[in-house]
Amino acid sequence: MPSLPAIHHQPTPRLPGAIELAADVFDRTTEHIHAFHRAIAARPFAPLQATPALGHAVAPIRVLHDGITDAVYRGVRDGGAIGFGVATGIARLLARRDGTAPPAAAPHLDTATSALAGLIGDHLAGRRNPLAPRFGLYRNGLCIGRDADSLRRAYPDAQPRLALFVHGLCCNESSWQLYRDPSRPETRGYGERLQAIGYTPLYLRYNTGAHISQNAERLARLMKTLDQHWPVPVEEIVLIGHSMGGLILRAAAAAGLRRSDAWTRKVHALFCLGSPHLGAPLEKGVQALTEVLQTFDLSRPWAGIFEARSVGIRDLRHGATSSADWRRGVHAPQRLAQLPGVRYHFIGSSMGRDANDLIGHAVGDGLVRLPSAQARKLADADTATLFRRHHMHLLNDPEVGALIEARLLRTRPQAAASRIGSSKKRSTASRC
Repeated sequence: MPSLPAIHHQPTPRLPGAIELAADVFDRTTEHIHAFHRAIAARPFAPLQATPALGHAVAPIRVLHDGITDAVYRGVRDGGAIGFGVATGIARLLARRDGTAPPAAAPHLDTATSALAGLIGDHLAGRRNPLAPRFGLYRNGLCIGRDADSLRRAYPDAQPRLALFVHGLCCNESSWQLYRDPSRPETRGYGERLQAIGYTPLYLRYNTGAHISQNAERLARLMKTLDQHWPVPVEEIVLIGHSMGGLILRAAAAAGLRRSDAWTRKVHALFCLGSPHLGAPLEKGVQALTEVLQTFDLSRPWAGIFEARSVGIRDLRHGATSSADWRRGVHAPQRLAQLPGVRYHFIGSSMGRDANDLIGHAVGDGLVRLPSAQARKLADADTATLFRRHHMHLLNDPEVGALIEARLLRTRPQAAASRIGSSKKRSTASRC
């Protein structure tokens, strides 16, 4: 991959962001411990206060106990806020001093912050914490500007065919290189495969803790900009998403279709790899557990810990419907609008040995069950199933790569003929 001389990048103050996050964790943890302490203390006080002979005597003792307890925990939280505030200020001064240093990719840190964003990314974004992943196209770990000049310098070998890759929860664009073995050419990433047959691979990074619909709207706008500013006229677009990424692609395509964006007419195919179109069972289980914990005084503080998970994770409980309807609170199964003339491909995997394996029926690929990954009732899509693979294997599996490549090559002549026909019609209309 060539070096990138003019990548759009702003230095990321990771240290101040990490300290701010540590301060938030400290404050939230202290709050939960305080609530747990109060819940435990209430157990002996409640029956004593209910006793007629002791109620009046116990009441002031409880008020005194609660007052002292609240003051101690408030002091701990305030002390932590002051200490972390000073540390953050010092870290920001150091970041400004080093802000003129040339940008450098930090793969391990990016992986860690992307995983963290999946868990609490909405909180990071809400606090404007610099650890929140920055939405955009990335190459060699650096963010690329959306203007024509930046795109031209970043992609000097730009092709008229684009293949956009969108990762899933807690991942980033480097996740598409998992399981790669340099000694085995068949393990090269999907992007390299498609580059060999004339596509320019593009990799999106986004905050997976944000709402699916928010990321989808941003992606639809990005695609519109790319279509306008790409170094050469765009002829064909292929969309490939893993897990949550597939839901975002479906919702972005639907959003672009509603606005009649030109880029949607250039999409040739959309691939969803292990996407939970009907919802993810793990998130459904976590939500059920949280509701149970909330019903008891002693367990309610623990429910608060689970409640802290990101809205992105919560959206996975509803699957494709959340990407369209979460603002209205409607989650009834329905079809997302599909791009006309575009073939959708839903590829799922199972940890089972075959279609009859009970393990596969129970857990699917470990995170998504096959009926949800293939969603035959909610979309008109070509489906495929791989066995003896877990969820993350779909990011880079030779069989999946061969399947994507074969289906694109098989349908490309038809798509090209369709584009030629439509361009002739437009030319005729313009002459009139």
